[in-house]
Amino acid sequence: MFCYHVGQTDDSPARDPSYFGKGIGLTLLSETLQWAESAGFEAVVAKGCPGYRAIIEFMGGMPTSVYREKGFRVAASYIDRELREVVAGLGGDWDPDQASEVSVCVRHL
Repeated sequence: MFCYHVGQTDDSPARDPSYFGKGIGLTLLSETLQWAESAGFEAVVAKGCPGYRAIIEFMGGMPTSVYREKGFRVAASYIDRELREVVAGLGGDWDPDQASEVSVCVRHL
């Protein structure tokens, strides 16, 4: 499972922020896990994002912490170099390495 965006089809000001924080992504994740298990899949792999709202909105997906709460384990992590360049250029109150760390999350069914 890589990148799904709720309430948006592009990266423009036309995005509707009223969809954020409504639990739609968590419901999609739960439904995906149930479907994958019933279909006989052995595991689900997901991209975990850094836990910063601006990064999540930019990349799509959910924070790694959410996947951990849903029984996933982190199989690998890496610094997304392109994301790091963007984050470093923003000058926010975050460490660019932490804010650009992407995790490969796995949940065996």
